[in-house]
Amino acid sequence: MSPAWKLKAPSEIRVREWDDEFVVYDGHTASTHLLGPAAAAILLTLLEAEQALTRADLLENLGIEDPAGSDVAPADGDALVSILNELEQIELIEAKAI
Repeated sequence: MSPAWKLKAPSEIRVREWDDEFVVYDGHTASTHLLGPAAAAILLTLLEAEQALTRADLLENLGIEDPAGSDVAPADGDALVSILNELEQIELIEAKAI
């Protein structure tokens, strides 16, 4: 089973952008986070989604072809997983098995 990710409390997330950085306030945990553009793009994609998204869904929504069948370097997919792990550690998102 592959994982899919979703926001823990989407109604509690507030995002503000300054230059190339994003400040995210999570009202559920009362914590604030500073995200770079890549992490913010993933978070915003999950915020707009109506359901949990798999790695392939996220790559597609972000306009990145899946490395398994494209010219995109595997590092792009690895970076996505790394960012997802970080967002999960700071409790903005959660993984679920599908």
